[in-house]
Amino acid sequence: MENDFRTASKRFWTTIWRLRRGKQCIVNTVWWRRCAADLDSGRCGSWKEYFEDLLNPTDMPSAMRTLHGSVVVKRELSRKAKLSIYQSIYVPALTYGHELWVMTERTRLRVQAAEMSFLHRVAGVSLRDRVRSSVIREELGVDPLLLRVERSQMRWLGHLVRMPPGHLPGEVFRARPTGRRPRGRPRTCWRDYVSRLAWERLGIPQEELDEVAGEREVWASLLRLLPPRPDPG
Repeated sequence: MENDFRTASKRFWTTIWRLRRGKQCIVNTVWWRRCAADLDSGRCGSWKEYFEDLLNPTDMPSAMRTLHGSVVVKRELSRKAKLSIYQSIYVPALTYGHELWVMTERTRLRVQAAEMSFLHRVAGVSLRDRVRSSVIREELGVDPLLLRVERSQMRWLGHLVRMPPGHLPGEVFRARPTGRRPRGRPRTCWRDYVSRLAWERLGIPQEELDEVAGEREVWASLLRLLPPRPDPG
């Protein structure tokens, strides 16, 4: 195996490319075993970690592509199994840290596109079939992902409002820094965003928000009744 990846042969990179996509390399199986032995023996030096990362990607786009190629398009898996993977792996990975997102219209469209890209394939339909997203979700029995995000954001708002003094998240939420915000700041701070969200979705004005969110049962019942947004188009 070559010591420098820049001088590696075309056959080597073809094997890497096929392995990354979960394909079997029948022709190069023996040759690849020799490469793996070189990796284990340390003859490749500092490139061992590089190739291990190459074959076992940890970045999210690669993980999503792997999940799509190994799960979504497999006809052997039942719809129930695919939906279980969607709920337990895909959604948590896609919406990690969503409680503190500042959602713009562009972000909403991207979340909906990622959500429906998975659900379209689970349902076995394509964009050419012109089936509305709400119909697909109803058929699969899943809630809109944006509804889940907005409920979680306003649920976290309720936690912050009810948080007793002395807890760091609550203190940061109630803080009112003075002075000019630095260059590169977000255009909208999270408090302003979630206050506007509560007004748009629940009809609660900003001056009454702390009072309503401070009542746990009332706030929870309002979030349970929160309707989904209409599908775009």
